[in-house]
Amino acid sequence: MATRTKAADNKHLREPKTKKLRGKIPRIEVKRAESFRSDNPEGKRKLLNLWRSVTHTPLFNYQMLWFLIIALAVIGLMMQFSASVILELSAGTNPYWGVARPLLIMAVGFAAMVFISRLPADIFEKVALPVVFPLAIAAQLAVFTPLGRGQGGNRNWVYIPGINQVLQPSEFLKVAFILLLVTVFSTGKCRIDSLGDLFKWVGLPFIIIVATVMAGHDMGTLLVFVSILLCVLLIAGISLRWLGIGLGLLSV
Repeated sequence: MATRTKAADNKHLREPKTKKLRGKIPRIEVKRAESFRSDNPEGKRKLLNLWRSVTHTPLFNYQMLWFLIIALAVIGLMMQFSASVILELSAGTNPYWGVARPLLIMAVGFAAMVFISRLPADIFEKVALPVVFPLAIAAQLAVFTPLGRGQGGNRNWVYIPGINQVLQPSEFLKVAFILLLVTVFSTGKCRIDSLGDLFKWVGLPFIIIVATVMAGHDMGTLLVFVSILLCVLLIAGISLRWLGIGLGLLSV
């Protein structure tokens, strides 16, 4: 009886502490990243399995992407300096002037990259379809206005008054196209095994891109868009049979 009373007293002493701790300990919820709706249950899509095996390794992370971006930027800056230093010396100007503007553009780009990387992912899902892609198409059409500039038979540049600078709108269109594809697949709007969904959410935007880019006779940029489309479809887990049919139609 004494033992039972002592146990009851101990329980009575522990309860207030437990309740007190429960009120202070915050509830932590860990949300797992949602994968594409194509779960590949039968394991038949080998390329999708290969991609997941590579991206799930510790080496494949944002630190590696940062390293690659910085390395490519530095290599590009060195090539720019190598190409411009002789011209600047011949003109009797500062040999480093040729890399001053690219270095400034690089700094602005890195600042924008850091800012955008801190934004929540759901923001991109909300603005990719109704805002980013239409604006990118409108910017691409600006090459056919009086502000458009052409070189070597390609009309794919836009002059920005006031800063004496030209931009290539297709570079922004590439990012917008990637955001569109990732959004429609990750949110389930486009099912990878539905031809109707693929034509609506992937085919029609791609046709618009082909029309606007090829109107400026820029075949090289179009091939980049084809590469983007193929990579995203492979990661999403498209059937190789459908991919072969699409490549056949595209080649025609």
